[in-house]
Amino acid sequence: MLKTDLLDSNKNEAILMALGRCVMLVFSFFFFLLSVPLSGQFYTEDFGTTATLTPANVTLTGACGLTDGDDHFAVLTTNATNISGITGAFLSAQDTDDATACGTGNDIVTAEIDGINISGRSDIVLCFDVAEGDNGSAQNWDGSDAVVFEIDIDNGGFIVLADIQAEGGTNTEPGFDCDADGFADDVKLTNTMTTYCFPVNLTGSSLDLKITITNLVAGDEDIAIDNIEFYDDTESAPAPSPCAPPILEASATISKEDSTPVSGDSDDPDGDDYQFLQPGETATFTITVTNTGMDTLCTMSIADALSTDCSKDEAAILALVQSIGDNDDFFEAGESFSYTCTQANVTAGFENIAIFSSTGCSSATVVTESDKSTVEVSCRIENLSVQQKCTDEANDYSLCIDFDTMTVGQSGMFYVWLDPAMTTTPTGANAKLGPYSYSSLPATGCFDIPPSDYTGDASD
Repeated sequence: MLKTDLLDSNKNEAILMALGRCVMLVFSFFFFLLSVPLSGQFYTEDFGTTATLTPANVTLTGACGLTDGDDHFAVLTTNATNISGITGAFLSAQDTDDATACGTGNDIVTAEIDGINISGRSDIVLCFDVAEGDNGSAQNWDGSDAVVFEIDIDNGGFIVLADIQAEGGTNTEPGFDCDADGFADDVKLTNTMTTYCFPVNLTGSSLDLKITITNLVAGDEDIAIDNIEFYDDTESAPAPSPCAPPILEASATISKEDSTPVSGDSDDPDGDDYQFLQPGETATFTITVTNTGMDTLCTMSIADALSTDCSKDEAAILALVQSIGDNDDFFEAGESFSYTCTQANVTAGFENIAIFSSTGCSSATVVTESDKSTVEVSCRIENLSVQQKCTDEANDYSLCIDFDTMTVGQSGMFYVWLDPAMTTTPTGANAKLGPYSYSSLPATGCFDIPPSDYTGDASD
C-alpha cells in the first residue's frame, strides 16, 4: 500500500467516526425531545366525521335514535335544531326517552372517556364546545334538566367539574351553575357552539371523564357537545372559565388593648383604652387580629414603632395562625389570633399605635387597619385634698395637690384617679378626673374641678 493510500484510508476512517458521532448526537437530541412532555393540549376528542352509536374512544350508555333527526343520543353529523359552528361529527342528545327512537325510561344517559394519561402533568384544564338548539326565551329546559361533566383521577371517585342546569321552573334557559345551587347562573348556552374551559386543580396518573345528561326528554330539550380537550398549561387553554372565582371581600380588624385596664377604660377597637403606670414599670398589651372578610389574607405584618416587642413579621404571624382554627398556614375568613407584648421601663407616657397590613390572597385587596393604646405615667402626689371653693355654687370645688419636686416645671397634662375611700363625691368608683395642665406649676397648686365631674351638693 502506498503511503498516500494509507493516509487516505486513515482520513476516511476519521470522517466515518465523525459522522458516527454526529448521528449519535442527532439521535440523542431527538430522544431527549421525545422524553420531554410538551405543554399545552395533550388530549382531544372531536368525534370524527361519521355518525355512530359507538364512537371509537367514547362509551355511550343509552345511545339511541341515530336515524331519527329529533329524538336521539348519538354522535351525529347533521342536526335538526339549527346549531351553528359545528364541523364534522359531534355528540348530541334530544328527547332521549322518545318511545319510538329510544324507548321509554331512557331519561339518564352518559358518555364516558376512560384512561386519559395525565402522568407528570399539572395545571390541567378541561375545555369543550357546547350549544343548545335555541336562544334566550325560546329555550325549553325544565328545572330537573341537567348536563354534568365529572372527572375521576386514579379511581378516587367522580367529582363535578362543570354543571349545566336550567334556570328553574318550566321552559327556561340552560346555563352554567357556578355556585352549586342547582340553577343556571349568568353564563347561558346559545345555539352557537362556544368553547368553555374549567381548571382541574388535581394531578395523578389516569383520568376518566363522564358526561351525564339528565331529563332532556322533550322535543325542544337538547344539547350538542364537541371538541373535548385537555391542556396542561392554563395559558394555552383557548377560553376562560364561565365560573371564574368571585372577587372575595378582604377586611380585618386589629385591637390593641392594655392588659391591666383601669376603671373607665372602654377597651374597644376604636383606640379608647389606656393603662396607668408608675415610672419604671412595664406596659403590657394584648393585640388581637381578626379576619372579618371573605378572603384569606396573605403578606401580613404588624408594625408598632413605640413597642417593638409588639411588631410581627409574616413568619411570626403564621406561627400564631397555625395554632388557631384548622391549624394550617392560612389566615382564613373568620379566624382570629391574639398575643401579648410588653414595653419595659416606661418613664414617660405615650400613645401607641399597632398597624396590621395584609393583602387578600384572591382579591389582591390591600388591607390596613390600626388601633391605639395610651400609656400614662403617674407623678408622685402628696397631701391631696378636695376643697369647696368660696362661692355660692354647690358643686364648685378645687383639687389641691402638693407635687413631687421632680414634676415641677414639666409641661403636659395629668389625670387623677380618686379611690372611693378618699371621697364619695366623684361620679363612680375610682373616678378619673382631668386632664389638668401642669405646664407651669409651683410645688403646690389648686385646680378647678368641673361640676360635671361631681354629683350632689356641698354637703357631700
